[in-house]
Amino acid sequence: MNYSVDEIFKYRCENNCLGFGIPFITTVVVKNQIGDTIYKNKAVCTFSEEVGYMQLTLSIDWKISDAEAKRLGLYGSYNTNYQEFRYDDMALIITNNKQPERVIYIMDRPE
Repeated sequence: MNYSVDEIFKYRCENNCLGFGIPFITTVVVKNQIGDTIYKNKAVCTFSEEVGYMQLTLSIDWKISDAEAKRLGLYGSYNTNYQEFRYDDMALIITNNKQPERVIYIMDRPE
C-alpha cells in the first residue's frame, strides 16, 4: 500500500469509516500556489477502489459548470496513482502532480 492510500484510510476511519461507493457531502476548498482560495463550497464526494489499477479514487461533484471547473483547473476525480493524498488536522489534502499550483482540501466531517 502506498502512502496516499494510507492517508485516505486515516481520513475514512476518522470520519466513521466512510464506505467505498457511498456518496457524502463535505466542504471542499481549493487554493492556488500563493494560498488564495479559488473555490470553497459543499461538494458530493465518493471514494472508490479500482483493484485492476491498484488505486483508490476520490470523485468530486463540484456543483459548478464544466466550463467553470475547467477554468479553475478542477477535475471530476483524483486517484492515488496520479495525485498525492495527505491527512492532516482532520483534512484530506490532495496535491496534483500535473498541477502543483492547485491544492485541494476536503475539510469538515461529512454530512
